[in-house]
Amino acid sequence: AAAARRDAYAAARRLWRSANTDAQTPGAWAALALVAARARAADDAVAIVDAMAAAHPGAFEAASDDAANALTAVVRGYSLEKRSAAAWASFDAAVAAGYYDPSPPAEAFDAVLHCCAHQQLPERALNVVDDMRRNGVPRTGATYAALMKAVATAPQWHRAYRLATDDVLGAMGGDRVAPTPALYVHLIGACGRVGDARAASSYFDEMRDAHGFSRGAAAYAAYFGALANAMTVGTKRGVKARAPHVDPWRGLGISDEEATSVQAADPAAFDAVDDLGAGFHRKRDEPAGAVVTVAEEAEEDDDDGGGAAATPAAL
Repeated sequence: AAAARRDAYAAARRLWRSANTDAQTPGAWAALALVAARARAADDAVAIVDAMAAAHPGAFEAASDDAANALTAVVRGYSLEKRSAAAWASFDAAVAAGYYDPSPPAEAFDAVLHCCAHQQLPERALNVVDDMRRNGVPRTGATYAALMKAVATAPQWHRAYRLATDDVLGAMGGDRVAPTPALYVHLIGACGRVGDARAASSYFDEMRDAHGFSRGAAAYAAYFGALANAMTVGTKRGVKARAPHVDPWRGLGISDEEATSVQAADPAAFDAVDDLGAGFHRKRDEPAGAVVTVAEEAEEDDDDGGGAAATPAAL
């Protein structure tokens, strides 16, 4: 796939050199920048946008959609190359200059969400999604997949995975956004980070049985990684298990005898509690699971799905 993207960029450059200047419209410049970004040539995308600004300054002065698309291609290119600081700087500069008025597009937000994952900043990722909501920018499956990726790759969230993943899944349900294969991959990865093989297995099965998703290389890599991590729990330098189970009445002044008598009186209230382990449950009490972020090439192919359809249309 990476080779195909590079070949597409080389073909686009040849086509561009043979085109007359009348064909080099702002939209065509933006499309060329997008192809460069998808080929992981972010510096080329920057040069293309600079040349576009020199050839069509009015597109930027008017904060046109073409200018916004070209700048988003730069942010996306930096994000794909994991040059997160440059991606954030480009995004912030475009916002400050008013090129994204009234709001950055969803694609630009999604790109900086991936930067949050690369930088292991889940709190900042949650803030980005809040910004999207405040600006009325629709959240998509790609948005929530990138947000779940940020949660799954952040070690400081080790003890709170179940809370963070529940928050993401709850927000996604509130926006009525359907899950994507990439989201399940990152969800399984989060399970793997804490050695929860049962939750990982539940999500691995759910992505096929409940949604009919094909389980590709990234999903299998995440799942096998979760199983492997589960085998190291409790060993020296192994994966740390999630926080040990604590009875809910601890610290409330309720004795074990009192709690046991309540359980005996109403066993149904306790039978369904956390049958997958320490609580990888959706807010709707459905079993949940998580993903490990391995096989990034396959994962980025899924993330780029929308862009793959948009590129030939733009050209």
